Amino acid sequence: MSDAASQADGPTPRRRLDGLPLRLAAFGTAYALLCLLGDVLTATQGDFATFWPASGLFVAALLLAPPARWRWYALVVVAAELAVGWHVQRRPVLAAAFGLADALE
Repeated sequence: MSDAASQADGPTPRRRLDGLPLRLAAFGTAYALLCLLGDVLTATQGDFATFWPASGLFVAALLLAPPARWRWYALVVVAAELAVGWHVQRRPVLAAAFGLADALE
């Protein structure tokens, strides 16, 4: 079987994930930093935060990524929200709700 014939069959599972972990790590880092920025931009400190910077990045990632990868980005958003929520001492339920709100938005 030649290389041309094997490539015509479609991408292998390994090829479909090429670069995805690195993209998800970069996305998660940027998302978490934007969540922290949203916390700083909030006028009154409390459980709620401005989350439009992070949600804008999430929407852009979904628009640029194929729909098959959306679940990975959603999982990274929830993980980042929980990590940032823990860092700023926000209740985990509220942090998860922020992640869900970003996904629904």
